[in-house]
Amino acid sequence: MTDLAPLAPPRWLPRRSGFAVVGLCLGGFITGEILALIFAVLGHSLSGSKLSLTTISHMASPPPWFLVASLLGLWVGFGGTTLVAQKVYRIFPDRGVFSFRVKDLWFILLGVGCQIAVGLAYLPFHVHNLNGPTHKIFGDAHGAMFALLCLLTAFGAPIFEELFFRGTLLCGLTNLIANPPVVALSVLAISLDGILFGLAHGELVQLPGLAATGIVLALVYAKTKRMLPSMIMHASFNTLAVLSLVAQRAHG
Repeated sequence: MTDLAPLAPPRWLPRRSGFAVVGLCLGGFITGEILALIFAVLGHSLSGSKLSLTTISHMASPPPWFLVASLLGLWVGFGGTTLVAQKVYRIFPDRGVFSFRVKDLWFILLGVGCQIAVGLAYLPFHVHNLNGPTHKIFGDAHGAMFALLCLLTAFGAPIFEELFFRGTLLCGLTNLIANPPVVALSVLAISLDGILFGLAHGELVQLPGLAATGIVLALVYAKTKRMLPSMIMHASFNTLAVLSLVAQRAHG
């Protein structure tokens, strides 16, 4: 079946199971949002801030503790979803899905290339707030907190987002839409995965670039049938954005 469907997840499931995995992802995303709110409330209590949590959440540059709490809550939802999907449906059939090969390092260049391509694609439209989400994450953070946010952005996000959107959601979408395997329907599942990835970030201006990047990440996972290539590409994509911010601060 793999030969008939080169754009497939590493494990085929019955269509009803694909539907169940997609539903599980929806529940996991909602759970992550709820946990993010709970963690933010706890962080707000510990911080002693006199501003309301609603005011903080709408700030252009929220305090670092708010961002860290929100990210951790969301990632617990993502990670929990993947663990449940693996336990119930074995979406990763063996440890080979997480194997590393030296040639995987080439995906560093693909991630950097995608970041540059997205920036160039926006140039004709004179978008002035393209780096807004990055600046919102880092805000006025400095020292150890800035370093922590750099690590979470460059490495934490690629791990948990790839496990959720590629490892779990793409598996569900492909088995729901393209089972039995049809290449055109696999492409549809991959495209939908990328669009949902973009929408999940909640950034209207950046949506086209994020969706396009999500589609490329989904293609990488579907072709390699291993998690590390898409994680490495995602990490290099985010790292270039972080390095760009560091350079701006250094010359600011």
